[in-house]
Order: sequence, then C-alpha cells, then structure tokens
Amino acid sequence: MRCDSICLFELSPGHRHCTGDGCVDDPGLSPVFWTHYWSCPPCSYPERSGDFRSVTKTSDFYSQRQWHSALMYSEYLRRFGVEDEIVACLPAPPGRSLRLLLRRDSGGFTERDKLLVELLRPHLHAVYQDARSYSPSAGGVM
Repeated sequence: MRCDSICLFELSPGHRHCTGDGCVDDPGLSPVFWTHYWSCPPCSYPERSGDFRSVTKTSDFYSQRQWHSALMYSEYLRRFGVEDEIVACLPAPPGRSLRLLLRRDSGGFTERDKLLVELLRPHLHAVYQDARSYSPSAGGVM
C-alpha cells in the first residue's frame, strides 16, 4: 500500500502529551494540535467512543471538502500536506493510545487499504512488542 509517511506514537490526551515517531512535539505547533484534538473526529474517535480496535480513515468522518474546512486541517495538518490518514490503535495502558498512522499527501485511502491495515493490526502489535523487548532503551538485548 502506498503512503507518504508512517508514524508510530503514543498519545496521552488527558495530559496533552505525545511520545514517539511523528509526534506533535514542536512547542509552536503543539498547542494548535491540542486545541482542535477533541473537536476532530478522526483524531479523538478512539477516546470519545471507547473503540480502540477499529481502523479508521479521515474519509470515514469527513468528505474532502469538509476535511479542508475542518480547523485541525486548516490550522495544523495543511502545513504538512496531509490529505488523508489511516489510524490503527494498538493496545496501550489506560489513558493512553498507541497509534500507527499512515498518511497520504495526495489522493485518498481506499476501503481495501483500510481492510489491509485491519488484517495486519494484530500482527503489527506483535512486531511492536517484539521490537520493544529487544530495544536497548527498553532494557532488552539486541
């Protein structure tokens, strides 16, 4: 599946904190992201619904025209050229959300792309756990 970037990060919305690859850690941009987080369904869906298993894409919530009018897009994501995203949550401790995010700068993801991520999700979590157990920073042996 074609995508322009892949990010793996952990969000703690209650603390407005993000760690990992692709995080909102720029002090100038972070407040903009968090200001619009809860009002942006593609971002806050897992926490608002309690559904951390579904794989979602931006177009599940917005048409392209609606997305371009959304504050999260116009005030934050547009500067990065993000046109569409697929989000898959992986198991994480309560109050946190471990997310795999695939982005496209042009064109949208299809239902087939979404299905592929849904099928891979359990395997991606296993790979993530294996990688963490072998990471020197996690105390594992490489």
